[in-house]
Amino acid sequence: MDNEVKERKKSGFAIFFAFTTLICLAAVVFVCIKYRELDTKISAQIYTQNQADDMMESARQTTRNNTKKVFEEAGTALSALRQLYPDYIVLNYDGTFDFVKIDESIPQNTLDNNNFKKNEKGEMEYYQGDKVISHKGIDVSKYQGDIDWKAVAADGVEFAIIRLGYRGYGTGEIQIDETFEKNIKAASDAGITVGVYFFSQAVTKDEAKEEAKTVIDNIKKYKIKGPVVFDTEEVAGSGGRLEELDKDKLTDVTIEFLETVKKAGYKPMLYANLKWFSVNLDMSRLADYDKWFAAYTAPLYFPYEIKMWQYSDAGSVAGIQGMVDMNISFEKIG
Repeated sequence: MDNEVKERKKSGFAIFFAFTTLICLAAVVFVCIKYRELDTKISAQIYTQNQADDMMESARQTTRNNTKKVFEEAGTALSALRQLYPDYIVLNYDGTFDFVKIDESIPQNTLDNNNFKKNEKGEMEYYQGDKVISHKGIDVSKYQGDIDWKAVAADGVEFAIIRLGYRGYGTGEIQIDETFEKNIKAASDAGITVGVYFFSQAVTKDEAKEEAKTVIDNIKKYKIKGPVVFDTEEVAGSGGRLEELDKDKLTDVTIEFLETVKKAGYKPMLYANLKWFSVNLDMSRLADYDKWFAAYTAPLYFPYEIKMWQYSDAGSVAGIQGMVDMNISFEKIG
């Protein structure tokens, strides 16, 4: 065999070898791709969508728990947690953090925190453009003493929520605030729009109805343009009657009061703070009622729609000696 033939055979063998190698590599790649597809299909069969969602939620919960531990040990930056978990109401009480899922079926808070400003008196106002659209108010009880309501009105107070009475958290007896009649008459005469509130310690629906009827009986002779408020809150220290109520029962009691007031032709409203609204009450059952929110730090932190914000318990207005609760309403009352 001559050299030319030998060279062609060498060249042909090299080409054949290279081609065969490419075919083998292609086969390997094809097998790998098919195996990956099969593995994906098997995985899809093994982990249904619900199971995958559960796994993801479990991972998120683990992350939340780990983050809780870090912040609880450090004792810092509740605001940072609230930014990290915008889908949750984040609370800090009793030395621990709590996460409550926000219910998006409830009307949401659309107020813009950038639109809140304090005026030269330190009073909170809410702006739309360059215009103040909030309304200045206070709430009072016997603890404000003798009030000069004309001076209060001259200081720009548009509305006042006056304590009508309360149920003793120890005795359970209903008491009328000793300054109620004087305050409601004088405030009305001064041109201030009035509403009333009742501090509840009702533990049954019957007691809630009793409280509501007490309120209704005592306001019949007055022109009440403002809300009739159910004040439900934690008693400082311990021993409050509400400690025995779970969320469902407290919500039952709350609705009984509000519905009794509504049927009598008045506008019911619910007052509470962040913890009470989020942890102690079933907000999904209270979505249709106006809310008065109590919180003394800014920015405003509450996911659900509110009509009024009690932003300070240490305010000052003309006509009242000492401190008074300050409020703004986001709509005109009356």
